[in-house]
Amino acid sequence: MAQSQKRSTQQQAAPKETGHGIVKSVNSGDTIVLFQLNRNGQVIIPPCEREITLTSIQAPRMGRPATKSREAVHDEPYAWESREFLRRLVVGKIVSYTVESKNPNTGREYGQVQLGGESVNSAIVAAGFARVKSGNSAEPRKSDVELIELQNAAEAEKKGLWEKDDAAHVRTFEPVDSYELYTRLRGKLQTAVVEQVRSASLLRVSFLPSKQVVSLQLGGAIAPRTPFPGEDNSEPEPFAAEAKFLAERNLLQRDVHILFTGVDKQQNFFGKVVDSASGRSLANELISQGLAQYVEWSAPTEDRETLLSLQNAAKEKGLRIWSKKGPSAAEVAASKPEAAAAPTPASTAAPAKVVAPALMPPAATPPAEFVGRVREVKSGGDLIVADTADRRKYFVSLASVQVPRTGPPGKDDEPWAFEAREFMRSKLVGKKVRVTLDYTRPANKERNLTEKAFCSVFLDKSNIASMLIEKGLAKVMGHRGDDPRSPHYEALVMCEMKAKKKRKGVFGDADAAPKHHVNDLTNVAGPGRTAPEGVKLVDVGKLKNHLPFLQRGGKLEALVEYVFSGTRFKLFIPRESCLINFSVAGLKAPAKRGNLDEPFAEESVEFARELLLQQTVEIEVENIDKGGNFLGNMWCNRKNVGISMLEEGCCSVNFGPRKHLYAHEYVQAEESAKARRLGMWENWDPNAVPAVDETGKEEGAPSKEFYTVKIVEVCNGSRFYATKVDDLPGLESLMKRIEDLNPDAINPGAVSSGSIALGKFTADNAWYRVKVLKVNREKTSYEVAYIDYGGSETIPSSRIRPLPIGFPSPPAMAKECVLAYVKVPELSEDFGVEAAEFLRDTIMDNTMVVNIEYREGDKSFVTLVDVDTKRLINTLMVEQGLATVVQQRKKHLAPLIEKMNEAQEKARSGRMNLWQYGDILEDDE
Repeated sequence: MAQSQKRSTQQQAAPKETGHGIVKSVNSGDTIVLFQLNRNGQVIIPPCEREITLTSIQAPRMGRPATKSREAVHDEPYAWESREFLRRLVVGKIVSYTVESKNPNTGREYGQVQLGGESVNSAIVAAGFARVKSGNSAEPRKSDVELIELQNAAEAEKKGLWEKDDAAHVRTFEPVDSYELYTRLRGKLQTAVVEQVRSASLLRVSFLPSKQVVSLQLGGAIAPRTPFPGEDNSEPEPFAAEAKFLAERNLLQRDVHILFTGVDKQQNFFGKVVDSASGRSLANELISQGLAQYVEWSAPTEDRETLLSLQNAAKEKGLRIWSKKGPSAAEVAASKPEAAAAPTPASTAAPAKVVAPALMPPAATPPAEFVGRVREVKSGGDLIVADTADRRKYFVSLASVQVPRTGPPGKDDEPWAFEAREFMRSKLVGKKVRVTLDYTRPANKERNLTEKAFCSVFLDKSNIASMLIEKGLAKVMGHRGDDPRSPHYEALVMCEMKAKKKRKGVFGDADAAPKHHVNDLTNVAGPGRTAPEGVKLVDVGKLKNHLPFLQRGGKLEALVEYVFSGTRFKLFIPRESCLINFSVAGLKAPAKRGNLDEPFAEESVEFARELLLQQTVEIEVENIDKGGNFLGNMWCNRKNVGISMLEEGCCSVNFGPRKHLYAHEYVQAEESAKARRLGMWENWDPNAVPAVDETGKEEGAPSKEFYTVKIVEVCNGSRFYATKVDDLPGLESLMKRIEDLNPDAINPGAVSSGSIALGKFTADNAWYRVKVLKVNREKTSYEVAYIDYGGSETIPSSRIRPLPIGFPSPPAMAKECVLAYVKVPELSEDFGVEAAEFLRDTIMDNTMVVNIEYREGDKSFVTLVDVDTKRLINTLMVEQGLATVVQQRKKHLAPLIEKMNEAQEKARSGRMNLWQYGDILEDDE
């Protein structure tokens, strides 16, 4: 009695309200949600919903699946059957209702619902799927008496919950193994009921008859997003409500057919959803009305053309999400660079140099689809592919794939990075592939991001990304829901599932990854050279200790890791597990220092790259030069590389006829190229004498103090030592006097800090003049600077001698110089070593002209010009992507800085070195 009184106080009688509506959904066996209708029988817009609990009855409570924040609650016995009975009876149909009472605390409304003049309340009781509540008064209402009679009849016939087989009629919510479920149901048409529409393209469905509940994202379409409950400061996207209403009106709690089309990294299902009654596809309906955007990767293959055509039609009509008008055709044309006024015939501007496509740096954005040949594997996920049609090179990253990264110099690679790169190299380099552009990451000036292309690469008919993942050498990228991705994303995820089950590679134990210890012999010590953190410099003297082992090995298998010039390479020798610098003996290639006027320099390097880069070769080591380069012969596919290079005019012989094992073959190959005027011999005239401009002045470089110098030492990518050409005879005479002095025979004596002495250089064991910078307390070691050749080091007391009294000692011959107006990475930073190597290869032992811009102490900040090519080395470093411009405001420097900025933009757009993976400040995604 007390309970009845409590219920009566909570549930107050209200004036009866009647109306009509279309049943949107059934929450349980005794509660429905309506779309209210207006007087004309139309759904009120915006939709007006009304939830009504059926009076006097109570159905079993429905449970709910688990979420991240709460555990699952299982259904009460017969709750599913009760809800299903009512759902099939009324959903989508027009009903009339009478609201009889309302709970003032919760706002819940209680009433009678009729379908076609018949009581819905009575129908569910008669079916045995609801109980009649006890009345609020001693005298029950007439309608309640009728319900009790129907309940008694159902109980007598053991209908529904009166069957009392509770254990067999409880729906439970168990964790879903998404991959197992997807594998089991993929390709099979499934029947389900749509339980909830979170947004138009995100549904919660229950499969029939298993009752298994999953979240499903619409395959082939993504609609404007409706924020989840509890999201702060989040508004629905434009047209989100309209798209959601369309999905709810047509599919909520309807029987549908589902065909899985994908599963992503987060184990979200994607599928095609079709109304069982009408046969209409939800994706088709949304896209055709401009309420969703086409997504290729998750669309069924057979529907892609249809969905794309529907989207194009919606765009042309400007429907909903496509209603924002873009610029007119005239405005677009006017904004294009080619629309700018063409120069008049009277223009005095010099024509731009035409560069062959094969010599251009790799482009950032490839065509939509092309067939090419893989030229280089930069990492496990990044390639350079040359189009077979025009030999244009493109930088290509594998779409939707995350590959272990290789570390910078001196740093360890991530586990399996070496194996990933080697797998790609062995599979792809030199092979013909088909490349399809899947999506691009647009440039973002605010974040200093450049455009980057992500593609699918096919070797024959095999997706190389799938092969990489199956080997456990890469993972699938975890995209956000609306991110573009590979059209083959589903296949990539399935490959990852297989690799995970087998615990292959990156999916296994981290400790199981192979360890690689490579002896790097390419960083050769020299005066003033410092090594990046973790990198050891190697003395030339120690390199000579490796020479006998390499000589005795005969023909050694090697991998070409880098091409410095047409005849000089960085090689990895697997048998010795070492990296060496190697030059083909007896040959000289045109020097590569950027865009040179020197004939065939770029073409020579390009030919060597195409022939040898990342290919397996054989070498025969004969000797080593003073720069730490091993010298010898090389074969690729059993053909002598020197002969191949000479026959194409890519290099010249550089020896006397009796000084080389292959002298006769080399001379013949060179003469053949000369006769055919190939390569560097195209305009060859044996009687011509090249003219040299001794001033070395490049247009745009301000005139101050010019000196013709020889570069005697390079310390890093911007600092070097130079000796005036006029001083070279005196330097040679000085070195001869030191040699005649025989310092080894001089007794060690007192040498103080700041004095000039003789020091024995560690790399070549020769004696040079030094200035003592610092002496330790025990006087057992000395920090010295080599004043005639540049550089410094710390040497023990056994390698220093006082300068004999009366020995002539002129001023220091080598002057310390730094490239002005540029910033070059330190040796310890990314591309610092490459910058130093490029500068050394470009200027070392060469005649240059320095223009002293300004001084800081003993350092001269200079612009440096190559006598032969007339190129400004400062600009060249920027153009190669190995330096950035330090901006200046002085008016007389404006032409120079403008030219350097042009070079910097060229390096940036061409993704050269520092800009290789985007802008310098960019982090990889």
